[in-house]
Parts: sequence; structure tokens; C-alpha cells
Amino acid sequence: MKSRKVTYDYVEVMACPGACLNGGGQLRPDPSSSSVTPKQNLDKMQEIYMNQCKIEPLTDPRIEAVYREWLGGFGSPLLRTNFRAVT
Repeated sequence: MKSRKVTYDYVEVMACPGACLNGGGQLRPDPSSSSVTPKQNLDKMQEIYMNQCKIEPLTDPRIEAVYREWLGGFGSPLLRTNFRAVT
């Protein structure tokens, strides 16, 4: 990337161990009132997450309605952004 010989427009790096379930913005159990360890809490969240019914967003009529009614369609400019290099 430093040599500018690649065609990436944007690279996102996820650095949270355990991904978003263990990210800095997640609620943690209160250590003074909970017998659940942070590891147990993360394991339980991962179990709940993995057992959720998976729905493809573009085949869900509720999601299609949100795109159509709130955003004006799938190609809405509200779903796009631009970045500029900061040097």
C-alpha cells in the first residue's frame, strides 16, 4: 500500500480479540455484582450470536422495505461515503 501499486480504495482493520462481541463498546458484567467472568460472558455472547437464525438481508422483505421507504432504494447515496487521504 505504501508503494501505491495497489488499487484498494479502503482497508478496514478489525483489531478486537473476539471481534465485535469483545470490542471496546460492549457492555461488561459488573465485577462487584456478577459471578460471571469476562471470558464466560464472551463465550455466552458468542453462543447466542452463533445460534441466531441467519437471514440474507437482500431476501428479507422487511429489509427491502427499509431500503425502499427510508433510503430510496438499494443504490441510495445515503449508503455511500467518500474518503480522502490525510498525509
